[in-house]
Amino acid sequence: MKAIPILTLRSHFRIFTPGRLIFFGIQKGDHYKVVYENVYVEGKCIGIGRVLAASFNHYGKDNYAFYFVQDSVGGEYFDNLGKSLRRAF
Repeated sequence: MKAIPILTLRSHFRIFTPGRLIFFGIQKGDHYKVVYENVYVEGKCIGIGRVLAASFNHYGKDNYAFYFVQDSVGGEYFDNLGKSLRRAF
């Protein structure tokens, strides 16, 4: 298993809780999986790109996020039922 850079983890948790991080709420037994882009220049990885998909099991409940581009404006994250994860403020 490959270690995930902290900036990728922050992006991952912001998907599930826009505008705030939930590191304080992580409990023993919680787990996550992240699929993200690597950015390459001339064959060398220079950084981390967008999180494409993620799952986070918190208190035994599975939460999913999938990045989807639906128009030329850009993409956003949706759960496994197709509901937008964007929160209204």
